[in-house]
Amino acid sequence: MAKVKIGEAPAQWGGAAMLTQASAERRAEFVQAVMNRAQALFRSGQLESADLLLFLMKRPNPSPAIVAAVRDGIGWLKAHALYGVEWTRDEPGSGGRKLIAKDGAGPLWSRYYDIATGKPIFGDRDKTVHDDVNELSEERRNGYSWFNAGPAKAVSAFDRWAPASARQTRG
Repeated sequence: MAKVKIGEAPAQWGGAAMLTQASAERRAEFVQAVMNRAQALFRSGQLESADLLLFLMKRPNPSPAIVAAVRDGIGWLKAHALYGVEWTRDEPGSGGRKLIAKDGAGPLWSRYYDIATGKPIFGDRDKTVHDDVNELSEERRNGYSWFNAGPAKAVSAFDRWAPASARQTRG
């Protein structure tokens, strides 16, 4: 069983042995993603990752491992930001929330990304996996926060943190 020392090398997923995104559901004894509900999939979670990155950026005198983990995590968030799309509100008569094209919109992040492909994924209550949120049942589209702008806070904080962390990194 692998042991993870929090603060030195946070347990994260990203493929190709790269420290990038925190798994939204994980069993500590196996350090692996797990399915916890019918609509929960093997995926990384961006809100959880962004919160972890913000936490790590608040550490005084970060180690080189923390600096690398934060840099890689922010890089992943920047690479997977969605632009030119909007997650609509559920207005009466609209048929539910939808992801639509909208010039100048973004950044948004999908709530979950497939660990293997890095592409947004969506799960319905019948355990089907979709790569298009608009294919979900109306109840699932309306009842879950599939897209959000939350990670933008971590990306913005990184732009202020990166130069300071380079000066404060302990060896």
